[in-house]
Amino acid sequence: AMMHLHGRIVEPLSELADLMRRVLADKRYELRAHVHNADEVGALAMGFNAMLERISDREATLHRELAERTQAQRRLEELAHFDPLTKLPNRHFFSRQLERALVESARSGSAGAVLLIDLRDFRSVNETFGHDAADSLLLQLSRRLTARLREDDMLCRLGGDDFALVLEQVSGESHIVAVVNKILSALREPIAVGDGETRLSA
Repeated sequence: AMMHLHGRIVEPLSELADLMRRVLADKRYELRAHVHNADEVGALAMGFNAMLERISDREATLHRELAERTQAQRRLEELAHFDPLTKLPNRHFFSRQLERALVESARSGSAGAVLLIDLRDFRSVNETFGHDAADSLLLQLSRRLTARLREDDMLCRLGGDDFALVLEQVSGESHIVAVVNKILSALREPIAVGDGETRLSA
């Protein structure tokens, strides 16, 4: 009778206690208890499994909600600091970066520069080819300019056809002139707009 009691009650309860310790220690909510018999101990094991199932579902829901919240937070950050069309830093980000660059420049004694770029006759592109074509042109232009700048140089879109370029490290006026000429040269190259192409200046 004692052996029978041990096999039907003590062993299953011991297994259940061990499983509970593993779940608590390692947060292994995917584990399940083995249901030995359709008695009270079996019902206890089934209840324990049902509880683990609910915890697993809740954990999955929490992970999903956290991922969605993180994504939403990232999107808000992007909207706050980056231009939605070109993905360049916006006016707000430019102001913060400029403050940081000025502090760093004063601390280290290094020299930098800020270039303000205003596209010429961009309104006529809008009027001639339409808003979508003008947006496409701005996107192409921002990619073209970014590709020709150093990794540390920061091109920003301040709004409309106004851009700003922060050069954190410059070796002198000749360096700045070289960057300006590189930008003007990039603008002079033909750029696709609508069914044709155009050239810009700034």
